[in-house]
Amino acid sequence: MQEAKALSSVMRVWKFTAGHTSGRGFADDFLKNGRVAIGYIYNKGLSHVKTIHDLPKLRNRQNRQLSDSGQRQMWDFLSMEKGNIVALKLKHEIVAIGIVTTGKLEYDDSPLESPHFRYEYNYPNRKEVFWLTKFKSRPIYEIELAKSFRYPQDTIHEITEPSKSTILAWIISYRDSQATVEEKKLIEQLGAVKTEEEKLPKRILTTPEIAEKEYLAMKKVIEYEETVEHRKVVPVYRLSVGYDLESRSNDDVRYIEVKSRLGSYPVILTETELKSASKFKDNYYLYVLTSNDQILRLQNPSKLKRRRLAHIVWELEDWMTQAEIIRI
Repeated sequence: MQEAKALSSVMRVWKFTAGHTSGRGFADDFLKNGRVAIGYIYNKGLSHVKTIHDLPKLRNRQNRQLSDSGQRQMWDFLSMEKGNIVALKLKHEIVAIGIVTTGKLEYDDSPLESPHFRYEYNYPNRKEVFWLTKFKSRPIYEIELAKSFRYPQDTIHEITEPSKSTILAWIISYRDSQATVEEKKLIEQLGAVKTEEEKLPKRILTTPEIAEKEYLAMKKVIEYEETVEHRKVVPVYRLSVGYDLESRSNDDVRYIEVKSRLGSYPVILTETELKSASKFKDNYYLYVLTSNDQILRLQNPSKLKRRRLAHIVWELEDWMTQAEIIRI
């Protein structure tokens, strides 16, 4: 389990539902052809989506705009990168676990192999997956995983602890007991795979531990925005847009930068983050998770005094006295 937890700090793991019918949905096709797929987008699918801001332009078959949930799932699908893990869910079981082999989006409107869906509801947006195990051996029963894994109804959903470590522990056990030479090689590369798409925005992340704290802080902020303030949140932290999250209500959009800080550790903004704060003004928020698990919120940090630490890095001064405590 120690190795699984260490791997968890640098890995992304996705739950992917193979179909919500009483039968196998697309599971047979996914396993046979080494892929996952998502649908309902036509005219070249997701191939023209370059940034999060392209999502509202998407239309379904009836030429209607996708719901917020649909847009979020499409973005999650695009976010699946080389070396990510996919846990394939069918009804109430995890029937296979695989590794994304390229992360490249493929558009193919030929029908998937399934008796449970009609041709017009094919899934044209596809990504390659190398499946480590198939139907002959179910790796994990869903009941063994946390509620955060079992209950989300989305086709695709990124999972966190403790389900994340459970799945990674299974992969490590599989590597040490059943894996072929090819599979062992793939598994041993996990956590070391880097692609151009994986580059994070310019931020101060000096160690995997700091990166993990920032990631967990984002999860807490998303939970607060969605459960307390009842807003829809879309993560955009893998884009160089100067903030981590877009939080939407019927009335406005919040552009949120998230920091995780211990004690009086300084809060630092990059040049890109500061420019975004200056652009969006009172719609830009800085959320800081402290060591005692408080969440502090500061509106428009660009108005604060600051001092330059490096060419593209600024330290905010007196930010704690200006911040609002929104969770104790």
